[in-house]
Amino acid sequence: MGVAQPSREDPAHAGDASGQRLHDLHIGALTPKEWGLRWALASNATKPDLVAVHKDASSFTVENQVTANSPIPWHPGAVKFFKEHGAKM
Repeated sequence: MGVAQPSREDPAHAGDASGQRLHDLHIGALTPKEWGLRWALASNATKPDLVAVHKDASSFTVENQVTANSPIPWHPGAVKFFKEHGAKM
């Protein structure tokens, strides 16, 4: 998981117990395609739990998934999941 370390005084993170901003979730490039697909399915299915832990997870929507937004190559399993769910990658 890619996480920055802003100041706890940052108003953008008021009420966030971690004091950190959640940017991305990552899996390794060598992770099998099926596992990447399962990761995307599980992340989507447990989104309310992710948001409960970190409010920035609310921005993780299918519509926000754009490969051009990341300098890191996307895992083929994640791309498959998001395309199947309507993302315009």
